[in-house]
Amino acid sequence: MFKKIFAFSLVVAAYSASYASEPNSSDCLLLQKDLEKRFSVNSDTDFELIIYDSGVDVEGKQVGTCMAGKKKIIYVEYPPS
Repeated sequence: MFKKIFAFSLVVAAYSASYASEPNSSDCLLLQKDLEKRFSVNSDTDFELIIYDSGVDVEGKQVGTCMAGKKKIIYVEYPPS
């Protein structure tokens, strides 16, 4: 009985570790939405948050990362129209 419980717990631990280590693009979208809410409360200018690969050089301010650092979220502010 102990061997079965131990084997089951090893399988669960291995599955959990593989799931946690595998980045998910929905995490980026959730973080982007959360940051948009925060910035919209504190800002009266037009802005956009854009997700890029981490190796890409872009204009704007990096405000977050996701997918274990493979993506970055860039804050771009636009002049009032």
